[in-house]
Amino acid sequence: MEGPAHPLQHRCDVAIIGGGPAGLAAAIRVRFVRSHEALPLSVALLEPGPLGGLLRAGERRMVSGPSHRVDTSSLLAQLIADVERLEIPVVPRWVRTVDRTEDGAFVLGLHDGSSVTAASVVVATGSRRLAGELDWFEDGVYLTYMGISMLPRIIERALAKAGDRTVAIVTNRHVLRLRRAFDLHRRNFLYLVPPDDVEGLENMPGTVVGCDSWRIVRHDSDGFVLALALPGGTVERRVGALLLDYISYQAQPAMPQLRFPFDTARPGVPKVDSLLRSNVPGLFFAGDVTCRYASVTAAMADGIAAGFGAYAFAYEALFGTQPSLFAYRVNETPERFLDTELPRVDGGFRLEWLQKPPAGHALAGLSGLTLDEIASKSGLPQDQVLALIYQGIRDRSLTVRPPVESRKTGGER
Repeated sequence: MEGPAHPLQHRCDVAIIGGGPAGLAAAIRVRFVRSHEALPLSVALLEPGPLGGLLRAGERRMVSGPSHRVDTSSLLAQLIADVERLEIPVVPRWVRTVDRTEDGAFVLGLHDGSSVTAASVVVATGSRRLAGELDWFEDGVYLTYMGISMLPRIIERALAKAGDRTVAIVTNRHVLRLRRAFDLHRRNFLYLVPPDDVEGLENMPGTVVGCDSWRIVRHDSDGFVLALALPGGTVERRVGALLLDYISYQAQPAMPQLRFPFDTARPGVPKVDSLLRSNVPGLFFAGDVTCRYASVTAAMADGIAAGFGAYAFAYEALFGTQPSLFAYRVNETPERFLDTELPRVDGGFRLEWLQKPPAGHALAGLSGLTLDEIASKSGLPQDQVLALIYQGIRDRSLTVRPPVESRKTGGER
């Protein structure tokens, strides 16, 4: 596409679900690939809230030990700078469902009824979906961190902020294991859980509400007004503070509904191999959603690995062969790339701009045409068209599509 537009029915090579550190790293990797020559592919980043995920909570993150920390605002600014530089389309919608077509493509059903179709998908939704609530982190919005024994103190901070008003606990069925911490306070907590998790929580101290989603619609001196998406419609509820229970969500992360079989490590937790691949060809998981050790550095490393994997899968679906990704990983036939590591483009290949072409560029406005058609329409010699295409590939501003009849549709690993 010419520029990062977001039509209701969108197609791309790779769809990234989630805009936290894992999702951002994956999306950037698919579009940039590596410093040396490489063919960029199209990517869509689906994130309904502000980019960054839990990078927006707190100012610094430990990397390897107390002497090695990173400034989160600086790290997030660098990630967003690459998203903007590469004009990666950010689709501000949340993904309800993921289906698989007969030819192995993935169709992402979005909450507004639109869809995104992709050859490969990276699920990087973290422990739970965020919707801007971290704008009030430590000022009415609190989350569990550091250790489980910190929970009573975090509850006390939320109660102090709420005063005589209700504290909403954003959680799931696993909160039952933490009941003792809430029993101590004898307050009317409001537990917001997925609808299927209501059963079994009847004895929690407070009110349990099953809702598909929620969002903050207003913040004032009395706390927050939440819009709760209930089975019967949306209702508003005022609370004094919110507590995000990551202890329970790390036990079972929230994900879009994947409407096809996939292997799990335990109920609700996807099973992946060392390269973040699931047992479903083209489907990858990265970051906290995998329930491995949760940290910013691990999430970004996951995103890079899953991004490479999704890129390689989509590339092979197009060209019938694996791309060169050395010096990150060598494939089985390195000798193929001794002359060039870019695909050999011929007259039947189609041009696709991945970002807005420079003003006056000879190929501007020609997205979707084959090399032969471009040469005919522009009057440029074919070798000059080819040179411009290769330069655009090296600049990461465009990609090419081989003729449909030469493509491979994927298949089992």
